[in-house]
Amino acid sequence: HSSCPVPGIAGTGKIIEAAYPDPTALEPESHYFDPKATPEKNAWSAIDVAHVETFANVLKLDYLKQQTALAEMPLVQKGSRLSVMPVTAEQWATVLALR
Repeated sequence: HSSCPVPGIAGTGKIIEAAYPDPTALEPESHYFDPKATPEKNAWSAIDVAHVETFANVLKLDYLKQQTALAEMPLVQKGSRLSVMPVTAEQWATVLALR
């Protein structure tokens, strides 16, 4: 979760389709409408994600930053945003062990 009172990891998901041009950028009634986007030139991308697991408790960002095994994880680096980012196998194992 990001842009919320308690940012952190709330669960896991799975990418089920690779990135493709975001169709909502072309829909005037959409919150994500971009008047500069066209079907031929759409700078926005979308991906399809499926829910896998909801953690019993959110792994709070402050807590994650205290984990030595996650010190190099982009998520806990100063200036990084909570978002989609690469995670090593070791970091992933650590996150799953914390849930």
